[in-house]
Amino acid sequence: MSLTTLPVSVRGFLSSAILVTCFLVDHSLDTSDVATRLLQQMGLTELTRSFLHTQVELLTQQLKQLRLELID
Repeated sequence: MSLTTLPVSVRGFLSSAILVTCFLVDHSLDTSDVATRLLQQMGLTELTRSFLHTQVELLTQQLKQLRLELID
């Protein structure tokens, strides 16, 4: 017998995760598909994409400015 035990909430979470995984496997669904759909529904993919686009534009401007400073 182990000296450490899992709290009831952790055991409940693990059993729920196992049940969900079994359900998805039984219905030929991949968990990555579910995660992708969830992110799309939450709009996080669009937010991430727009954030990265903004960062690339900022980096481009900074590189142009640095190049001008080095030339002058």
